Amino acid sequence: MHKNDAKNINMRGIKKIEEVIDRLPVYLRKLHLFKWQSRNLLPPSIGSASNGRSEKKKMAKEQRMFRKNRRNSRRESMGGVRRD
Repeated sequence: MHKNDAKNINMRGIKKIEEVIDRLPVYLRKLHLFKWQSRNLLPPSIGSASNGRSEKKKMAKEQRMFRKNRRNSRRESMGGVRRD
């Protein structure tokens, strides 16, 4: 084992942790969104003027897809309409 190997491994570990931390906000936002979606309403913070129109449209589209998927999966579990 070379004397720099330990340092390199360590740096790689730190980089990984940094990546994870960088991704955390996104993950938390998604979790948050999902929690609210399960109640079929958007949290007050989303859809506020701060994130602009395109963001709102994106949210609305996600919401629609989510509801559609949930409806279909419920229907399928009862042996109803299946689309392949």
